[in-house]
Amino acid sequence: MKKLTKFFALSFVLSSTLITHSQNAIAVSPANPTDIEKLLIKSPYMNFQVNVNRTMIVNSLKAEYELSEEQNVCLSSIEGNPNYMEVLEPYFKGILTEEEIKEADDFFSTGAGQKFTEILLRQAGAENLPPFIEPTTEEKSEIAKAITKPFFVKVKAKSDAMSEQDAINFALPLYEKETARCNISS
Repeated sequence: MKKLTKFFALSFVLSSTLITHSQNAIAVSPANPTDIEKLLIKSPYMNFQVNVNRTMIVNSLKAEYELSEEQNVCLSSIEGNPNYMEVLEPYFKGILTEEEIKEADDFFSTGAGQKFTEILLRQAGAENLPPFIEPTTEEKSEIAKAITKPFFVKVKAKSDAMSEQDAINFALPLYEKETARCNISS
């Protein structure tokens, strides 16, 4: 776990500055049938936060453990969404107003927001993304405007103020919930 300290600290700073909607296809594990409606995330902003944090948790688990195919499928399934939402939703709602979250949702539902998502998920180490298509000049302009908005600036300021230990404390519940859910142990 010690070797993950810097990973979590750096990863959290990255995830806190990444805001948008992921177009990843996420697997549903047939081993645990669940009410799908409860697993779907309706906010593009929160969907992005779940996907980027999932990417970082999965990458850290892959670095620490030799995972079976079943464990890899489990980690990428939407059945983990409630674990992520339990940690992420109150955190981001504590930083942003409902109006700011709606503004983020509106932006990240656009083509520019989706391309921004893909860029940032690639930087976070996401796998199995579709071939990258460069944003148009107009999309680049929309992205540049978005990163000056309060929904981006406030989250970045909060993450910049976080200590390494704060980042670990934030990510640890996600790490623990996912290792338990997917039966991962030393």
